[in-house]
Amino acid sequence: METVTFVEVFSLVISILSGGIAIFSLLKTISNNRENLKLQKRLAQVEKASFYNDRNIGFEGSIHEFDEAYKLHGVNINEAKDDGVNIFQITYMIRSVNSLIAFCNSEEMKILDNLEHNDYRQRFFAQEQTQITWKYARVFFSDDPRGQIDKYLKLKHQKEYPELNSENS
Repeated sequence: METVTFVEVFSLVISILSGGIAIFSLLKTISNNRENLKLQKRLAQVEKASFYNDRNIGFEGSIHEFDEAYKLHGVNINEAKDDGVNIFQITYMIRSVNSLIAFCNSEEMKILDNLEHNDYRQRFFAQEQTQITWKYARVFFSDDPRGQIDKYLKLKHQKEYPELNSENS
């Protein structure tokens, strides 16, 4: 029977530890790469939300400069004026809601969830004038954000707004 020396045992232990450290390093690198990919995806999402917010505010946020553009969205300015709403209030609401959408997109949050937990937005939408203005501003938004805000106003303030389609929008 062959005897094993201390140096051989020590070398074997060091080899096993080295292999374990190499495996640990590999797993840590894989984990770090996954985290980096998540962070890159998150950054891209925030940049995209910022781009759309800037675009929307720059374009639809300046619609008050073109009174006739409201008609293209089905907004009757005279009716809005009769309700006590002016084009600057509609424009402000468009900008405000676009900011809300951008925030929610960047945070991967539903608009309805934000509205239910954000006292600033709750105060904003609790105002009768805001609710009347929303009647005219809502046509500037797609189904999802418009539907979530409509739902919030229905749940919290018993306000209902008509469905929009190509014939009445």
